[in-house]
Amino acid sequence: MSALVRKNLSCSFWKNIAHGRKSHVSSTHSLLYFCTSTDGQPLSGVSVFDFLLHKHNFSPEVVSKVASVLTRLKNPEESDSILSFLKETGFSNAQLEKIVKYRPRFLSARLDDSIKPKIKIFQDLGLSSDEIAKMISSNPAILHLSANNNIIPSLSVLKGLLGSNHEVGKLLMLSAWFVTSDLEKTMVPNVEFLKSCGIPMERINMLIYNYPRCLLLHPEIIKQSVSKAQELGVDRDSCLFMRIYAQEQEIWVRLRKKAPSLFSGCHKELEIKGKS
Repeated sequence: MSALVRKNLSCSFWKNIAHGRKSHVSSTHSLLYFCTSTDGQPLSGVSVFDFLLHKHNFSPEVVSKVASVLTRLKNPEESDSILSFLKETGFSNAQLEKIVKYRPRFLSARLDDSIKPKIKIFQDLGLSSDEIAKMISSNPAILHLSANNNIIPSLSVLKGLLGSNHEVGKLLMLSAWFVTSDLEKTMVPNVEFLKSCGIPMERINMLIYNYPRCLLLHPEIIKQSVSKAQELGVDRDSCLFMRIYAQEQEIWVRLRKKAPSLFSGCHKELEIKGKS
């Protein structure tokens, strides 16, 4: 008799479980994906390769590169939430691949505490979803900066120089480097130096928009370029002066992109010369 009771209870239990599964298939599918392997065994973490390739349709090339750095996800549901949120925000798969490939541990970030606040900053600035996706995917380091210590101070400096959020947004679409650079050590002293040379802010603004990265160079490089233009006998008030100056800066920008280690060495040398 007791055996029969146990059998009936067991059957009733599994029927209830089965019924519960049917009513919650959509909500538990991702949980099963995250918590079990293909043979039904529980996992201590999810394979990054499987997660990106099958769950989010990343290309095999990108998946292999990311998986070589990060093999498993400790919190796959959070990683899934991050990628899903960015997709809903307007990021394409190709843009997400750039972001994850840049620093795979981005998948371990905190969505509510880290990612969402940064996206909102740029939304409040007036940038569209497409513009935000384009800017961040062109410079994924933005998502690894501190919102309070880096992003907001940089945007405040830009607004102080340019006058409005609209102008700041327009500049960021030309170069996202303005978010990731320390403007207090580059752009601000460079602008002040050019103003001290008698160059009006109107022309400096033209320089900012036409050659945006020029003012992010080391201040000593800026001074050398101005000196060279003066040696050529070019009047500071002329358009030719600004053109020569800008061309000099473009050379340094190209060098910085092609050989950053050499550029870093130049900074140290210039600092030594400046102190001597």
